[in-house]
Amino acid sequence: MHDYLAETRMLDYSNENIKRLIRERKWNDMAEFERLKAIYTFVRDELAEAVKMQPKRRLLLDLAMPKDIDPAVSDVDGCVLRDIDYIRTLSRENNESRAKTITEMEPWLISQVDEIMKNIAFSRFNREHGDVMAKLKTIDGAKMVYKLKGQLEYDAFEKMLDSIVTAGCEN
Repeated sequence: MHDYLAETRMLDYSNENIKRLIRERKWNDMAEFERLKAIYTFVRDELAEAVKMQPKRRLLLDLAMPKDIDPAVSDVDGCVLRDIDYIRTLSRENNESRAKTITEMEPWLISQVDEIMKNIAFSRFNREHGDVMAKLKTIDGAKMVYKLKGQLEYDAFEKMLDSIVTAGCEN
């Protein structure tokens, strides 16, 4: 039990307000069991009443194992009690939601990668070979197809021809 009585930053026995409270309530003059009852009653009733009087909402996180905040604190208006299990559930649900979103978006993302890579390649080509782009505007497309026929493998050449047909149908 004495481990729970160790002074901490949160429970600062050296604080003058706490010393005054202990003196005024004469808790040091009481037997240990009576003192514990009196402190419990103070926290349960008077401190809870003070919390009710202030319009602030309070979130209490019980991260201890085992839990050490009385669940009845949730009955106090404006107080919400959450524990590590709640945080674990919230985290799991958030991760599941993110995974679902990623799964749903994956086909669209994959479809965009090819378009982005083509845009990057085209931009780089324009930047590095602006002179070639200018020349392409002046030459006959049929001559270009014949030149590429001699340089490309069959599969690449056939894809290029299909692309020309598709692009030509759009104009």
